[in-house]
Amino acid sequence: MRISNVEVAFLERAKKTAGMPMSVGGNPIVPSRVKSMGGCKSGGGHDCFLKGIRVAFDVEAPHHEWMQIERYTFMDIVSSQSKMHRLKRLTNVNAEEMFPDVSDAGMNTLLAHINMFDEGLISKDVLMANVPCGMYLKAGMNSNYLALKTVFNQRKLHGLEGWRNFVQFCIDLPEFLDLTGCEPPKWWRDKNELV
Repeated sequence: MRISNVEVAFLERAKKTAGMPMSVGGNPIVPSRVKSMGGCKSGGGHDCFLKGIRVAFDVEAPHHEWMQIERYTFMDIVSSQSKMHRLKRLTNVNAEEMFPDVSDAGMNTLLAHINMFDEGLISKDVLMANVPCGMYLKAGMNSNYLALKTVFNQRKLHGLEGWRNFVQFCIDLPEFLDLTGCEPPKWWRDKNELV
């Protein structure tokens, strides 16, 4: 999983909005409790101000990771690449980028199927059924700190390197750890103690 083109919006506004429950006379205050509110247990309601911190980003991942990403219905896919259109543009130049973890045998099989499709020997369905799951596809995503807090806590110990990249992305967001109360995983702490 590769993450790029990250934009964070409304960080300061969300922190101010968190003070509305304690405001007097219509003037919201920023409570000293913002960190504790953001760090409370997910689903308790006190961390809802984190929804106001919007995050837009691009994710490029192979099929097996997209299946896991798409289970999070609170991360919206704005637009995504078409597998069929991407295959039509497959060349030796971009094959390494599109299929970085696919074996030579898998690539050779795919190229043979593309040739058979181009010659009219197999259908589009057969071609698509034989694309390796390691094909990387990109999508523009929208989410927020509350949703990312959930994903972070559920995936921080996941065995796939792609999820470690996602955890690193969250850690790199402005004030993410402070506002959400998320604890970085041991693998991250170990890696950063060496630096």
